Parts: sequence; structure tokens; C-alpha cells
Amino acid sequence: MNHPGHWSLLPRMSLLILACLCCVGAGLVLQVQPSSGARNTHQNQLQATKTQLHAALRRSAALPVLQARSEQLSARLAAGTAQVDDEPLQTRLGATVQRCGLALLSIRPLADGAELSVAGNYDSLLLLVAELSQTPHALLFESLDISMQRAASPPALLMKASVRRPSLSAATNQEPAHP
Repeated sequence: MNHPGHWSLLPRMSLLILACLCCVGAGLVLQVQPSSGARNTHQNQLQATKTQLHAALRRSAALPVLQARSEQLSARLAAGTAQVDDEPLQTRLGATVQRCGLALLSIRPLADGAELSVAGNYDSLLLLVAELSQTPHALLFESLDISMQRAASPPALLMKASVRRPSLSAATNQEPAHP
């Protein structure tokens, strides 16, 4: 009587139902387990996407500030570029001295400027200083010595000056004027 075929109907039906439930349970476990792994993968991807979204939102919140800073730096760069003179300093000094009607006695290049000696009348010397000080390519006078040249006929003024270009870093560190 140990064989299920000898059992009465109720125990045999119970065994059949139990076997069917075991098969269905095993099938569900085998079906759900890969889905569970996929669900975990999707949840991880969703979490990573949310993290990327929050990071992008933080970056986009800072975008107007960065754009304003970029425009400010572009304006400063343009101002600094406008102050850069591509013409060699000695050429510019020689041309300016001739335009002012002065005699160029000597010019000595320095690392960031030049020393020059010119002779002429007072008005021409003032015009030279004004032209060299004029923006956008103004030169800075480090020293300026004017003396009377009595040996010349007629007597003239002798000016010895040391000039240099302003450094670009000093010009670009200034904040641009806001209207």
C-alpha cells in the first residue's frame, strides 16, 4: 500500500495537486529570477540617470553665472588686445619724433622699452610727450630729463627719456567699466 496507485482518490488528488504546485512554483521561480536581475539592473540604471540629471541641473543652474563671467573675460581680453601695439617700439618712436619735427639724436632699446634723446623746441617736445602718452597705445615715461643745449645754433632743448609699454597683465587685471 505504499505505492500511490493503491491510495484512495483524495490522497492521490492531493499528491497530484502538490506536484502541480511544485512545478508551477519552480516555473515561477525560474521565470521571476531573471526578471528580478533585470529589474535590479534597471533600478541601478535609473539611479545613475537620476544622479546624472541632478548633476546636469546643478551645472545648468550655474550656466548664467558662467556665461556672464565669460562675457566679462571676453571684454577684458578685447580691452587688453586693443592695448597691444604690433608696431616695433623703435619704429614708432622714430616716426613720432619725425612727425613732431624733432631731431632724433639717439635711441637705445631696452628689454621692455627704449631710451631716446631728441632735440628741438619746447612745443615740439610737448607734442612728442602728448603723442606718446595718447591711448590706446600709450607709453609710460619712466624718466624724463629736459636740458638746454647751448652748443647748438640756435640753442635748443635736449630731452632724454626712458619709455616702456605698459604690461598686458596690469591692463587686463582692471575690471571693465560698467555703464
